Amino acid sequence: MTEIYTPSYVQDLLRIDSSTLRKYATLLEGHGYPIHRNTKGHRGYFDKDVSTLRQLIVLSKQEGVPLEQAAISVMTIVPEKDSKEAVPLETTNDRDIKQDCNHDELLGRIEHLEQVNLDLLNHLKEKEETRMQIAAASQKKWWKWWK
Repeated sequence: MTEIYTPSYVQDLLRIDSSTLRKYATLLEGHGYPIHRNTKGHRGYFDKDVSTLRQLIVLSKQEGVPLEQAAISVMTIVPEKDSKEAVPLETTNDRDIKQDCNHDELLGRIEHLEQVNLDLLNHLKEKEETRMQIAAASQKKWWKWWK
């Protein structure tokens, strides 16, 4: 499986700001280049995306080449299969599945601990009631004080 890079990693790799990376990605997406997005809509970048962004940066740095023209040029350079590649809308990786399992396990443990807590509180109340009954029974009656 190919690795998906975070936007912060890509911006450090390319030495650009987050807003610049967002602008470049939006520009390429506007020209039909598919950039991976997770279920929350956050972008993720593959190696091919990083190299495409590098090409865009190199072309845009040339004198007299506006960013829009650089994006069009990059789209002609990018192989057809990369630009037409279907990107799945939802992807699940093993870490997400493991995290969901851990989450369910923790919820189960919390529910169990809440039940144990309620049982302990009930036991404590019963013990206090019993202690009060014993204390009441052991007190001397007022008419038995002089005997």
